Amino acid sequence: MQASDTLDCAEPKHELVRVIGEYRVVQVAYDEYQLHDLMGELRINGRVRARPFPPGADLNIADKQLYDLMRDRRIGHCGPEEIRQHLPNANAKTTGDRRMRIVKRSQRLPVDAAVALSMATDECLQLDLWVGSAYPTT
Repeated sequence: MQASDTLDCAEPKHELVRVIGEYRVVQVAYDEYQLHDLMGELRINGRVRARPFPPGADLNIADKQLYDLMRDRRIGHCGPEEIRQHLPNANAKTTGDRRMRIVKRSQRLPVDAAVALSMATDECLQLDLWVGSAYPTT
């Protein structure tokens, strides 16, 4: 790895702290291999509850869940640039009835926001925060 390939976590950290302060963030799911140090620091400072998202099979199920929600028009977004850019870059690799993996259409195209949306959607469904916490049900 060259020095230019290293990941600078300062910008994502500041953005995450901003979002946590501005919105009602209950929990942050993260890739434990890429963001372990950053999430540990935020947990220690008491800013947020953070949970590593299990890799492998759990992500395959989450990716399929996201696909189903999109197909059934049960999820929407407010148009953030990263989502508008990354979703069209994503292809799906099916691995069974309940499993699907988000893969890059091309190795040079980013899909990070699509994967983050998959993890966030799964966390909301697991925490039963999908309906009622942000929108009234009556």
